[in-house]
Amino acid sequence: MTEWRVVAMKIASMVLIILAGWLARRKGLLDTESTRSLGRVLVDMVFPAMVFVSLLATIRIETLAQDWQIPVIAIGVLGVSYLLGRLFWPWVGRDGDRASFVFLAAMPNWIFIPLPIIESLYGAAGIRYVLLFNFGTQVLLWTGGVWILSSREGKRAGSDWGHLLANPGLWATVAGVGAALLFPSLKLWEHPPVDATPVFLGWSSVLQGLSMMGMVTIPLSLLVTGAQLGALPLTQHRPTHALWGILGIRLLVAPLVAILLVRGLELLGWTLSPVDRYSTYIIMGMPVAVSCSLFLERYGGDVGLGATSIFYSTVLSLVTVPAWVYAMMRWKL
Repeated sequence: MTEWRVVAMKIASMVLIILAGWLARRKGLLDTESTRSLGRVLVDMVFPAMVFVSLLATIRIETLAQDWQIPVIAIGVLGVSYLLGRLFWPWVGRDGDRASFVFLAAMPNWIFIPLPIIESLYGAAGIRYVLLFNFGTQVLLWTGGVWILSSREGKRAGSDWGHLLANPGLWATVAGVGAALLFPSLKLWEHPPVDATPVFLGWSSVLQGLSMMGMVTIPLSLLVTGAQLGALPLTQHRPTHALWGILGIRLLVAPLVAILLVRGLELLGWTLSPVDRYSTYIIMGMPVAVSCSLFLERYGGDVGLGATSIFYSTVLSLVTVPAWVYAMMRWKL
C-alpha cells in the first residue's frame, strides 16, 4: 500500500472515533461532569501509564550514544512551533486564549498517527525514532506545556511550579527512563524467563496492568474530544481567526519550517539519517495532538478551541499529510 493511503486510512479511523464521542454527548450518554472526570482520569492515570511502559521499552544504555539526539530534535522542533505560535498570535489569534493558542499550535500528534505510518516506512528503526521522539516530547509537554497553560495572568508563580511538580506525567517520564536504565531486565516483562523470580513475576504483572491501561489512551482521548465537540453550540463549530491560525501553523508552516531547520543543521555539519530526517518531517506535519484537549480541560484552557482545532486539523490532514509524504518522497527533501 502506498504511503499516502496508509496516512489517510489512519487519520480517517480517528475521525470516526471523534464522531462517536460527539454522538455520545448529543445522545446524553456523556454529560459535562462525566466528560470532565474521564478527561482527568486520562491525563492523571491512563496517559502516564502509557508513557511509563513505552519509555521502559525504548530507552537502552547501549544505544544512548547514537540516540540521544532524537529527544533533542523533538524538543528543538516543538520549541520552534511554540515560537511560531507566539509570533503569529497578534495577527491570527486575538479572538482566542493566547496560552491555549500557543499550546495547540506547538503540539502535533507525535505518536498515535505517525507511529503506524513511520513503522510502515522504516520498520523497527522508525518505531525506535517515534518512541524516543516521544521521550523528548513528554519532557517538554509536562514542563513547558503545562507551564504555558498554567501561567495565565492572575496566577501566582508558586502555583505554576506546583502544577509542574505535581503532574503525574512528568514523574511517569522520569520513572520510565530511570527504570529502563537501572533495571534493564524489566524489558522482558511481557515474556518472563522460565527461571524468573517471584519478585520479577510480580513486577511483570504490574507492568502488564499498566500496559493494558495505557493501550486505551488514544480511543478514550478521541471519545473525550468528540464529547467536548458535542457540548458546543453549532455556532461555535464555525472556524474563528484563532482556529485558522492554528490550522495554518500546524499543517503548513510548521512542517515547512522543520524542513528548513533540518537543512540548516546539515549545512552546519549535523547530518541526520534519512529515517531521522523524514520521520521529523512527518511528525511536524501532523494535526493537533488529541491529548491537547485533555490538558486544556485539566489546566483550565479553552476547551472549545482545543476540540475544534483537533477535529478540523485531523480532517484537513487527510489531504495535507499525504501531500507532505508524497512531496518529501518525490523530491527527497
